[in-house]
Amino acid sequence: MKGTAYEPGTLTDYQYTVIFTRYKGQWLLCKHKKRSTWETAGGKIDPGETPEECARRELYEETGAVDFDLEIVCDYWAAAEPHEVGKRPGAAEGGWANGVVFLAEVRKLGDLPESEMEKIGLFDKLPENLSEFTYPDIYREVLPRVLLKVLARQAPGGADVSLSQLMEMQRKLHARGGWSLAPDVGQKNLLWMVEEVGEVVSVVKKHGDIAVLGDEAVRRALVEEASDLLFYLTNALLCYGVTHEEWAEIIVRKNCRNMERDWPVH
Repeated sequence: MKGTAYEPGTLTDYQYTVIFTRYKGQWLLCKHKKRSTWETAGGKIDPGETPEECARRELYEETGAVDFDLEIVCDYWAAAEPHEVGKRPGAAEGGWANGVVFLAEVRKLGDLPESEMEKIGLFDKLPENLSEFTYPDIYREVLPRVLLKVLARQAPGGADVSLSQLMEMQRKLHARGGWSLAPDVGQKNLLWMVEEVGEVVSVVKKHGDIAVLGDEAVRRALVEEASDLLFYLTNALLCYGVTHEEWAEIIVRKNCRNMERDWPVH
């Protein structure tokens, strides 16, 4: 089965809903009575139902959730590959469908109603091997968007570093270590910065986009390598006598030029 994710409200004629569910900081998944894989709550939209009404009904029927908030994540389009027709759930002849993906935050669970679901399970993180899901190809497309929503909810407030603070931190570090910030080492810092680009790419290449979004250790490794990249760039600018005022002014001016450009649509 193949699928594509779209911004919310892009598609029409929605037929299905998919609900990724969180409960007390964990992921809540369902196990169908006739399948060995885990899956999210969701299902076919009944005549006269809106996608949100369907999502609320399916979430209760398949998990027992009785008190929760819903947030739209994205639209999706899915279609069965020729070799899957009749062999996978929902893979009808020539079948394709539009759907809406939701993120649910559950406050209270009741008993699991009698349905096609055998049980629910709680997980600290979603399975890294997407083949453990019933619809891995759809989840592969929409899961990064879901994880971004979760990260946005968890983002701490108040933390920030200005250009002046960043430059001062590097000045103090070099003074403590007795390292030079003279013009003749500026080029070395730029080369070390390029090396750090490779380290950042390596984290993503080794672990994949979904792990970067959903695995705290992998995400921290990515940000730490990216921070080293920024430190070396800062060092190089300090070597050439660039001030934080100069850097900030040029950043703003460059952004204004970028905003005025007629960028090609991809």
